[in-house]
Amino acid sequence: MAAEIARRIPLLRAAPEKAVEEFDQYAVIQRIPAGQMVALEGDACQNFFTVLRGDLRVYKIGENGREVTLYHVREHESCILTIFCILSHNQFPAFAVAETDLEIALIQAPIFRSWVERFDVWRNHTFETLSQRLSDILRMLDQIAFQRVDVRVANYLLGAVGEHSSRIRITHEHLASELGTSRVVVSRILKDFEREGLVELRRGTILIKDREGLLKKVNRISVW
Repeated sequence: MAAEIARRIPLLRAAPEKAVEEFDQYAVIQRIPAGQMVALEGDACQNFFTVLRGDLRVYKIGENGREVTLYHVREHESCILTIFCILSHNQFPAFAVAETDLEIALIQAPIFRSWVERFDVWRNHTFETLSQRLSDILRMLDQIAFQRVDVRVANYLLGAVGEHSSRIRITHEHLASELGTSRVVVSRILKDFEREGLVELRRGTILIKDREGLLKKVNRISVW
């Protein structure tokens, strides 16, 4: 089973034979249903993992109970906070939940630490993951600090909707957590969009009615 999974992981295709053999030997496949918590703040990081299928959301919760999404971990990606947790022997500093049904390849923490020491492929993966996530978080902070919330909502909707679809299944509360704002603010903005004919709001669903109108909001220069 692990040998089949190894062939599905791009970074292992050009890896040394020894690295692939050890992955085949130690990898454990785990399936996690949508909605299940994968990690809690303060947990010990006992396993490294790579997502084989699905979407994992990593987020923080403020003192007021508001959630802020840090990033998502999707197919062929790893969680940089988990990696740092393992390498530094620290506790996990956030929460992680399965947004969809997940399939992951688990590696025990001591084994992963030895791989980072011995194999360039895993060291490079660590640095590439760090670079990607740092860019994601800096982009998020830039948007929170300098973009109007209505622009951020419009940008998110355009990014979430499929090229051949107009339907986004998401609650106002979830959208607020993705953008680091409050549900009340998001609901007000979506109501404004609906009045402008840009979207249609249904229970747990947003229908995109005017992509060009949303794009105009994104492209305008807007700072608080």
